[in-house]
Amino acid sequence: MSWIPQSSVALIIFSLSACGWTDPGADLDRSQAGETLEKYIAESFSTLPKEAKLEAKEDMWDTSCGDAESDNTGRVMVTKEYRVLNLHPKDKEQNIERMFEHWNKNGYSVIEDARPEELVIQVETPDSFTLAVRGDRSDELSIGALSPCFSPYDGG
Repeated sequence: MSWIPQSSVALIIFSLSACGWTDPGADLDRSQAGETLEKYIAESFSTLPKEAKLEAKEDMWDTSCGDAESDNTGRVMVTKEYRVLNLHPKDKEQNIERMFEHWNKNGYSVIEDARPEELVIQVETPDSFTLAVRGDRSDELSIGALSPCFSPYDGG
C-alpha cells in the first residue's frame, strides 16, 4: 500500500521549488528522519484506546524523491507504516477521528480528508512530515508517516 504515488511526489517537489520554497529536509539525515517518524506515529497512536497494538507492515524504507529523468540528485524520503490491531471494527471511524482531532490540535495541515467516501486522512506536520491514517474494507486500520526529502549522502 503506497501513501503517495512517486510521480505525485516529484511534481509536488518541482512545483514547490519553483515557488521559492525552502527545503525542510536540508538538515535532516536518515536517523533523524526515522526518529521523527516514530515520534509522530507514537503520538498519534497514543490517542487510541489502551488495548490497541501496533504491528509494523515492513521495516522503515527509503523512497526516491523523483524519478531518474526528472531528479537525479539521489534525494530520498523515509517511510514507515503500521497496522493498528486489537480495535473493534465498528469503532474504526471514531478511532480515525481521534487521530484527526490530535493532528488538528497540534497545528497539522490537512492534505486530504476523503471521508465519508473513504476512511483516509493525510496531514502535514509543521516540519513537513506527512502522516496518514487509513481504514480499509477488511476492517484494518493503518497509520503511516513519510519524511521530507533529504540527501542520504551528506547528512542533510
